[in-house]
Amino acid sequence: MDERKVTPIQLAIGRLSDLMQAKIPEKINIAANTEEEKKLVKLINDLVDFSYETYNFILPLSKGDLSIKTPSTKNFFASPFKELHSRLQHLTWQAEQIASGNYNQRIDFMGDFSKAFNNMVEALDKNTRMLKEEIAERKKAEESLKEYSEKLEEANLTKDKFFSIISHDLRSPFTAIIGFANLLSQEYDSYDDYDRKEMISNIETSANSAFRLLENLLEWSRSQINGIEYKPENIEMSVVVVEIINILAQQAAGKNIKLLTEVKYNTKAYADPNMTKTILRNLISNAIKFTKIGGTVIISSKEIKPFLEISVKDSGIGIAKEDIEKIFKLGSTSGKRGTAGEKGTGLGLMLCKEFTEKNGGTISVESEHDKGTTMKFTLPLHKSRMQTNL
Repeated sequence: MDERKVTPIQLAIGRLSDLMQAKIPEKINIAANTEEEKKLVKLINDLVDFSYETYNFILPLSKGDLSIKTPSTKNFFASPFKELHSRLQHLTWQAEQIASGNYNQRIDFMGDFSKAFNNMVEALDKNTRMLKEEIAERKKAEESLKEYSEKLEEANLTKDKFFSIISHDLRSPFTAIIGFANLLSQEYDSYDDYDRKEMISNIETSANSAFRLLENLLEWSRSQINGIEYKPENIEMSVVVVEIINILAQQAAGKNIKLLTEVKYNTKAYADPNMTKTILRNLISNAIKFTKIGGTVIISSKEIKPFLEISVKDSGIGIAKEDIEKIFKLGSTSGKRGTAGEKGTGLGLMLCKEFTEKNGGTISVESEHDKGTTMKFTLPLHKSRMQTNL
């Protein structure tokens, strides 16, 4: 048809018919004569543009291309598809959030689809939380198992050292006692008074060594098996120190070592008296052991609120720097002999640490090779003093 022979109104009707059949016709390109014809032609041409623009938008959108730009004109044909495009973009973003682990997203899109999708998200959220809890429980169980394994290994090492001390350190003094006792019993008349006194002195030294070891073994065994009952009370430390000095006076006299106390009367602590005596006995005995003949051991105290610090300082051979960190472990000192060849128990300092911590205090050591050692431990202050200074 030759459109030049058709009026604009006829062309407009034809274009409108094509549009109603979902066809996109060409624009009307002939000149209109009246204002009404011009308006009609413009309206039909705008509809053609809208249809073409909508088609070019819908086609990629139907293929899932959300990167397509939405029509920028006031195209009422494309309006519902623009809203669909926007909602699909938001839905895609929400899906990406869910894929990254953010299960707080809930969608509102196409009724039943939204319900099914949200149910899936809730199920994912629940399963993920359950999985995280299970992983956390497994991790906790693994850590507990590792800790238990380490404690078991430590317990086995402790057991081995314990039996080593019993089999070796306890056997040695009794071997000496039995040996010298047999000599005196069977060949008493073969020796003069000097030799017999020397044997009796060796028996006494070995007996004291065995007794100290048995004491420490008993204390340690009680602390490991059932735990020693902790019964703190207000202690007059000056009296306790003098009591321990009197017990160890003979050991010190054998090496001409002076035991001096600078702990003044009315120096009080709140602690278990038996544990405190065990700590002092071991620290002072150790100081005597590693102090040379004619040396000095000084016991002193000072308040470091809310604690009382007790120090045992000797003029002995000191401790090598590399050994300081190991001295509170089982058996760490059992192989070290004193300045007069005294044998250690390997339990004393470990007991001191356990009992000090049981009373809420700490124990430390300051030492320099050949320049002496100072052992310090703390105990809570006398209760009335603690309350006064609160």
